[in-house]
Amino acid sequence: MSELKVSLAVLRERQAWPLEKKIEHTLHQIQQYDGWARTNGYNGAYLAVSGGKDSTVLHHIAKSHPFTQHIPSVFSDTGLEYPEVREMALRLADTVVRPAKSFKEVVEKYGYPAISKQVATKLHKLRTAKPGSAGYRLIMEGITSAGRVFPQGKLAEKWKYLINGEVRISGQCCDELKKKPMLKYAKKARRVPIVGVMAGESNGRERDYLRYGCNAIEGNKPMSRPMAFWTEQDILSYIHTNEIPLASVYGEIVVCSGQYELTGVQRTGCIFCAFGCHLEKKSRFKQLKETHPKLWDYCKRVLGTDKILKVMGVDISWDAEGYEEPAEQINLFEKCSCKS
Repeated sequence: MSELKVSLAVLRERQAWPLEKKIEHTLHQIQQYDGWARTNGYNGAYLAVSGGKDSTVLHHIAKSHPFTQHIPSVFSDTGLEYPEVREMALRLADTVVRPAKSFKEVVEKYGYPAISKQVATKLHKLRTAKPGSAGYRLIMEGITSAGRVFPQGKLAEKWKYLINGEVRISGQCCDELKKKPMLKYAKKARRVPIVGVMAGESNGRERDYLRYGCNAIEGNKPMSRPMAFWTEQDILSYIHTNEIPLASVYGEIVVCSGQYELTGVQRTGCIFCAFGCHLEKKSRFKQLKETHPKLWDYCKRVLGTDKILKVMGVDISWDAEGYEEPAEQINLFEKCSCKS
């Protein structure tokens, strides 16, 4: 059932499949994975839903077919979603789990998620590693304990100025706010996860797909990624064709020059996360201020996100601009679990 070492050519071929074939293959992978779980000591699988467009499509596919609609959906209510996205997730979820810590507590203890997960993790490790130790040398010099050169383990020179900076950076928030509560649920329910991630979203996710295929069942951490070979256009096409309701923050889906586009935010995810924002043409935090000024105020006043952005070299000159707060924004913010 597992597809170990899928070639890049196979991935590209699957990414070019028509949508109907992708849906069929996704359903087959979900059914196989859930069946494998039931015959290997688990009670079955569960769908991880976030309220975002990708997991909304995954939920719709699974719940629309009789042989997969029994699989429960689970939402980790981290307090990091747009209020509209959180409301969508709460409607989709059969079970809601919550982390033991808030984002603010995680940031104060470990540091802020910035640059990328890989860079943030290395910066966090450097704060606890002893100079000259194997872990320290790996990150600073790219040399393993065996003396082998391993460039992937080295912190890029351009980020070394952050090592002793006044702001702490870490990638611990995902572990604390998402993974731990989901792992606690999975252990208690004896279920294994199905997630709606795509290989095209990052190099790491592409590597995972090439290594494991859709269903990774080796080791003690099984996981299914049955939509990994989908593209962004597939997601938008499926939503548009099936008239699936989306969180209103996405706006509408329109067709422009033969391509599907969103009129609202392009990315939801964790709204306080600064991973990758230095690469954006228009800062997600500027967009957050325009659409949810109360949440931007929380970022700046309580979390100190503006300091993180300045350290990363993100231009926040727009912060001096005035704005008129929408009357309905207060009601949206009141529903947000991250409220101070």
